[in-house]
Amino acid sequence: AQTVAALGAYHSGRGDLRAAEPHFRQALDIRERVLGAEHPLPLNSLDYLAKALVELGQLDEAETLFRRVLAAHESRVGPQHSDTAFALTALGEVLAKKGAHAAAEPLIRRALAVQQQVLPSDHPDTGLSMWHLAETLRALGRADEAEPLARRTLQIWEASFGPEHEWTAWALINLAEVLYLDLQPQGIG
Repeated sequence: AQTVAALGAYHSGRGDLRAAEPHFRQALDIRERVLGAEHPLPLNSLDYLAKALVELGQLDEAETLFRRVLAAHESRVGPQHSDTAFALTALGEVLAKKGAHAAAEPLIRRALAVQQQVLPSDHPDTGLSMWHLAETLRALGRADEAEPLARRTLQIWEASFGPEHEWTAWALINLAEVLYLDLQPQGIG
């Protein structure tokens, strides 16, 4: 399973998620049969597979898998753990990509609340939840709520990764989109 998962990671790292997907599925299958579904290694494989499916546009299956990841983390480490928060953010991301922004918002807010309690205030994962929440609020037309989150995300990621990192660029784009929305007359965007 470790070798098959490494092959999936190799293909994923090269940007070939179609080639990575069957390896992630095979690693997941082996690990679940040998270790059980709640062991950290199958959860890790499940998470990698779900992330690949998001990028491949297979959002319904990704949602199902992320719901499994979330349930397992809630059961295994509890609702107030950073792993659970990360799973909440991932599920919120999928729902937002499916256009269900109103359903994504409370999940991401819950994730952010946990992260703000258990992680340092400048942790990149906290920035990730802020970024997704700002994106969701922007999609809901709530630029005034999204702007401070977008600005804080930019601060966190620029300090963590530097000004030329991909995530810093995402934060800049997010902030620009929020500010643009805020400039638009009501109902036009």
